[in-house]
Amino acid sequence: MKLVGAGGGYDPQFGNDRSAKSATVMICQNANGADATGRTDRATLADFEMGADSRGSLQGELSLVSAALSADSPGAASGPFDATDHQVSWSLVSDGDGVDEAVDYRLDFPRQIWSEFPALALNFSGPRMELLVVDSGDGIRSLGVFDPADSAKIRLAGGTPARFLDQVTGLICRVRESRWSQLSATTSATVGLRGIELLADAAAPFSVSFSEDLDNDGVPNSAEPAGDVDLDGISNAEDSDSDGDSMEDGVEAAAGRDPWSPRDFAFHFNGDGNFEGWDNRANISGHAVTGGKVSGTTVTSDPYFWRTGLNMPGSPISHVVVKMKTVTTGSVQLYWGRTGAGGFAGGRFAQVTYSPANQWQAVRFAVGTHAEWNGRIITDLRVDPLSFGNQFFEIDWIRGSDGDFDDDGISDALEGGGDADGDGLLNLEDLDSDNDTLPDALELSLGLAFNVAINPAADSDGDGQTDLLEITAGTGHADRGDRFVWSVEGGPAAQVHLQVKPGRSYAVEACDDLAVAAWQVVGATTPVVAGPYIIADPVVGAPRRFYRVRIQLVP
Repeated sequence: MKLVGAGGGYDPQFGNDRSAKSATVMICQNANGADATGRTDRATLADFEMGADSRGSLQGELSLVSAALSADSPGAASGPFDATDHQVSWSLVSDGDGVDEAVDYRLDFPRQIWSEFPALALNFSGPRMELLVVDSGDGIRSLGVFDPADSAKIRLAGGTPARFLDQVTGLICRVRESRWSQLSATTSATVGLRGIELLADAAAPFSVSFSEDLDNDGVPNSAEPAGDVDLDGISNAEDSDSDGDSMEDGVEAAAGRDPWSPRDFAFHFNGDGNFEGWDNRANISGHAVTGGKVSGTTVTSDPYFWRTGLNMPGSPISHVVVKMKTVTTGSVQLYWGRTGAGGFAGGRFAQVTYSPANQWQAVRFAVGTHAEWNGRIITDLRVDPLSFGNQFFEIDWIRGSDGDFDDDGISDALEGGGDADGDGLLNLEDLDSDNDTLPDALELSLGLAFNVAINPAADSDGDGQTDLLEITAGTGHADRGDRFVWSVEGGPAAQVHLQVKPGRSYAVEACDDLAVAAWQVVGATTPVVAGPYIIADPVVGAPRRFYRVRIQLVP
């Protein structure tokens, strides 16, 4: 803790590399005659009692500033910030150019840790203001847009991922032109900033943000479903991690995952040295994340590593799946903690066998029917990778599943945990497990093995077209009377006639000399309805032309 008197005042920087939360500390309680009421468990970042703070400056579109930053005392004390209600203020005037520009008041300071503070109080007057946190590790993040009448309890912890609050080096108070003026007009406004405090003891309701993306997760409020998926008391629109799986909604959406269901939670370990929260370990040596995998060597017969900080509803998750490889067969265990019963105990436990050795396998823990999982909020996970000492193991990922990991309509149990085509993707994560270009679900619907590649030369109905071609084209590979039909109508401008079907793309290619085979696409289509389709060759008057059709399945 740092609290240094200076000329009757104090240094408002309260700590480097530590937080100031305490049940007994009363920060800046009687600084320079300030009213001590309400100071308990509050950390003052700035109150301008000593005048304009040397750490603060105006930045951004400074041409909108009509009166420079100054310190003044507009009236008597109105609260616990100080005795004389000092403030810094500046005046603005819109320029009418139609562009929504902004002016920032930026306050910089040495590194602070705010992750233990649930809220921040901003005492200001003037137009609505956006408040942004500057974190030396994770950049700048908006806390929202606030009205001066409701800015005394701006959410921090819980509404913002902790990593954005553990290396805080500054605050930005941003006023946009559109907050005080029509963009085509020239209108004046004055901003007064009286104080900023961290609140160590605050609970809902919090100040209302007027941001179009309340939780700053990259998903607009209008796209967030109503309700509170992870039941943490924060609505989805205000919760940057709506399903409590430790990944922000916008990041999940960009990765093709469901931000509002933990059924597809995932830890991929793709960044060297990034354990994604799984850096707690026991009885494991050489624990590391490299090359997209977490690995180590077991020291005893009870090795384990774990992570905390989750808040996932368990019901949507039927299985926790671990993709792993180790040098011997053996038991693999999963433990978990839940709300009301944190930590790990034998009553919250699942076990499976890893086999065969030295092969990547999907180890599936059937947690969905467990009374300590289903209907619970899962807060902690622990993996015991092997029940032997002195054994090396690797884990590619740890993920959730609703029973159909790759959403191909085939259950994980049927697809199994192996890798039929050896492409590095296990069957349950591979839409084409045998790498024969035909999706597993399509093969299964036709009575074919989804994990055994089709013979590319096979022609089951003897109609001259291979089974692979006919299945791709959507015709009956076992029906001699149903085959892919296409033809070329000659003339100065040739036309290629096709019978097309949805779910496929068709490309007509042409060349002038088969010996050279310089094929070029002359037309293509991805139909939404079945029927005849004509592609005209743009080359006119060629002495001879050869054509072929390429067909591909599309999702």
